[in-house]
Amino acid sequence: MPSPECVHIVTDSGCSMRPEYEWFQPYQEIISIASLGVNFFDGKQPESIDDLELLPEDFYARIAAFTKPPKTSGSILKPVIPIYESLAKDGIPTISIHTSSKESGVFNSARVARDHVLEAYPGWQTELVDAQTTSGALWLLDRYIADLAKRKVKFDDLYKEALARVPTVHVLTVLSTLEYLKYNGRGMDVVQALVGDLIQMKPLIGFRDGKIVTLEKDRTLSKLRGRMIDKVGASGKLADLIVLHTNAPQLAQQIHDELVPLIPPDKYTEMFPNGIPIIDAAPAIAVSAGVGAVGVGYRTEL
Repeated sequence: MPSPECVHIVTDSGCSMRPEYEWFQPYQEIISIASLGVNFFDGKQPESIDDLELLPEDFYARIAAFTKPPKTSGSILKPVIPIYESLAKDGIPTISIHTSSKESGVFNSARVARDHVLEAYPGWQTELVDAQTTSGALWLLDRYIADLAKRKVKFDDLYKEALARVPTVHVLTVLSTLEYLKYNGRGMDVVQALVGDLIQMKPLIGFRDGKIVTLEKDRTLSKLRGRMIDKVGASGKLADLIVLHTNAPQLAQQIHDELVPLIPPDKYTEMFPNGIPIIDAAPAIAVSAGVGAVGVGYRTEL
């Protein structure tokens, strides 16, 4: 139950966090996640399932059973309206932080939902934040702002801090295939540059100004994963980390183990009392990243 004494955070399931994950438990009363839909195609009518109702293992089993890759709905309009209505009715100030508007319709659907609810509750204090990224980077921004909200930071200050921290959150991902990115219409600059490459280059991707871009490319995935670690290490003073994968837990563990030395030993336990999180990146991300991707979300100090 959201507390009327704290600002509430709303986000979307593109953040890769799920209510059942242990990492979410400290935030279950202060963060609400609006679920994207995942559409499977096997015939004329797509079968749509809420991302948060679809366990990662069930999602991967469905991928193997269907002939076409799935797609996301690209909208949270239907699930986020009741979340907003409940918060507005109780007068709970709300900051809604969402996946980059340049790569998804999520942010704009949240704006439409927010404006709709404001018609009924014009006094509701609420703001939207375009995170200009997604997945683990979005979650780290959600988590940081939620931690401040727990400390009763005032709404206006919290909103300003959220905007200021957008440039400090990043996600890097090594893709083993471009098939899903292409099919879902994401990162088209990346796809157009690499599809048809006769030497089959693979990309290390990230976000720049809200768009998916290629940061490195190589034929060898292991080299790209090494470059990903190098980029995280060279990014500045690390404040938070999360390792993500799409049905590649062993690769994710390797990445985790290579990240640990980047944290000063005297700070590690304080920063990560339960270790650096390793999570499956959830169906809403896997539909574009494909199976076998591995990535790192990280936040740096200002």
